[in-house]
Amino acid sequence: MKQPISQIPRIWWLQYLKFIRHRIPAVENGEYSGWSGLSFVYVVAFSIPFCLLAIVPRIIYSLGRSDLYNALFGALFLLFLFSFLLNKRPGINSKKVFSIGMIYLFSINLLLQNGTQGPGILYVVLASVFSSILFHKSYAYYTLLVNVLILFVLGMDLRLNWFSSYVSSEYEPVTWFFYSANLLFVNLVSIVLIRRVISRLERIINNENELLGQLADESLEIAELNNRLKESEDYYRYLFASNPIPMYVFDVKTFHFMQVNEATIQMYGYTRDELLTMTMLDIRPPEYRESIEAQVREAGKTKAPYLTQTVHRKKDNTEFSVEIRSNPIEINGRKGRLVLATDITERQHYIKSIEAHNKRLQDIAWIQSHQVRAPLARIMSLVTLLKDIETQPESQEMLNYLDISANELNEIITKVIRRAE
Repeated sequence: MKQPISQIPRIWWLQYLKFIRHRIPAVENGEYSGWSGLSFVYVVAFSIPFCLLAIVPRIIYSLGRSDLYNALFGALFLLFLFSFLLNKRPGINSKKVFSIGMIYLFSINLLLQNGTQGPGILYVVLASVFSSILFHKSYAYYTLLVNVLILFVLGMDLRLNWFSSYVSSEYEPVTWFFYSANLLFVNLVSIVLIRRVISRLERIINNENELLGQLADESLEIAELNNRLKESEDYYRYLFASNPIPMYVFDVKTFHFMQVNEATIQMYGYTRDELLTMTMLDIRPPEYRESIEAQVREAGKTKAPYLTQTVHRKKDNTEFSVEIRSNPIEINGRKGRLVLATDITERQHYIKSIEAHNKRLQDIAWIQSHQVRAPLARIMSLVTLLKDIETQPESQEMLNYLDISANELNEIITKVIRRAE
């Protein structure tokens, strides 16, 4: 798709900025990422076309007047300046220093040829302004000292006529002193104001960067906490879903199922979709529904867990005994209860079999203590009576054996009764 004609200059300008930023990368202390490095990139981007507009006509004009010096000086100035700035090898700070130095060189040349009537004196001040923007505080004041030195040398030229500059024909030493003093005052005020504004901007930027760093750290902490929370949720969701004990969550107001695990589906015989359209009263026999509804509402008042035994009904209407452990829970703002339903049918059958076995043992103990022991007691009494009547040694010996056997049998019956009790 063709671009509108009005967009072509903008596209070219963006491509040009991309080229400049590629040729002036951040290679020293990450300065390019700061606002001063970015400012230097834009200064270079804007200066290149304006330099061409300012100097190229001067070169052409000098050639027309056969002024080879100015023509050669302008051409070499552009060549050295652009070749150094667009070379990727020098660091960004080196390029800044080189640019300021070239501005001073260009301004001195203009001052010597055109005096203060030309743009040379403006470039002297411009070097300080650029230094205030592109460098730290001390560099800007160094350029002010350079400006003092330049004006001092030009002032000495008024007396000693070192260079025979154009300034010597414009000013007397006294007028040059006042001119230089006012120029340096304006230069100093410009530097101070620029540095104050930049210092505040730097503080604001640093504060913003610090806040951004804190926000980034907090974001990382929040992300980590969210990851942990998600892992925890996934873990407990896995425990709920894969727990071998049937578990479900129901709404305490409507009694509808909110969540069910796979074990619940297997035990009751319903599908997940069927259970999620039912209430927990639907899995109970009708005679238990009223009591369990009252129990749930009573437990909701105290928000306390409860343990009870009841009867549930499967999809095929099979009833079975369950042990219910219930705890309050809240899901997405809805109050519910988490229920663990354990089938205790086999446990109850086992308990009943143990009770029946104990009953049989108690019956045996009763028979032994009442039906077996009574004849034995009579035998033992008869043996004692016969021992008192019978006087024959042989009979006494037989009675003794009979008495011993009866006592042993009595001890055995006593032990059996004690174990059965």
